[in-house]
Amino acid sequence: AGSMLSASELRSLLDGIPGTKVVILESCYSGSVIGKGEDTFAQGFVDEFTAGGAMSKSGELAGSNYYVMCSTVGSAESWNFYNYKMLGKKKFTGSVFTYGLAKGAGWDIVSDKGVTAAADTNKDKLVTLAELSLYSQNIVNQGIQTYCANEGRYFTQRIAVYPANSAYPVFKG
Repeated sequence: AGSMLSASELRSLLDGIPGTKVVILESCYSGSVIGKGEDTFAQGFVDEFTAGGAMSKSGELAGSNYYVMCSTVGSAESWNFYNYKMLGKKKFTGSVFTYGLAKGAGWDIVSDKGVTAAADTNKDKLVTLAELSLYSQNIVNQGIQTYCANEGRYFTQRIAVYPANSAYPVFKG
């Protein structure tokens, strides 16, 4: 009786929903659910989401009805900041991934209001998985580069996405 959901429980729940699923995960090491990273701890989770329990050639989620975006690769942490001057905000608090994801889809979580879907680069009123992941990665890079430059540190956060470069629409802009 814990608060965690196992890979098989999540897979079972999602498989019970007909149609295409868009899964967005915001946590450290989240990319391991699609085999993006070297985190062997989560191998059972990866196996649960791959066809027949066998990893595909690239180790990605092998279900044609799944589109997945993770805040970071399976071997890395996902970064949050508290009252930090970045991304045009005097006191940014939160996840740089979530901020980029929300703003890319049309919501500014800091101002708590609707905005133009910044990830809709071709202005067709649809935000695809590829557009959203690219926009979110750019926001993550900006936030982390600002922090690292000011604090004399170095780290990165690389978003993991399956399938890569997908034109699947995830939001209407």
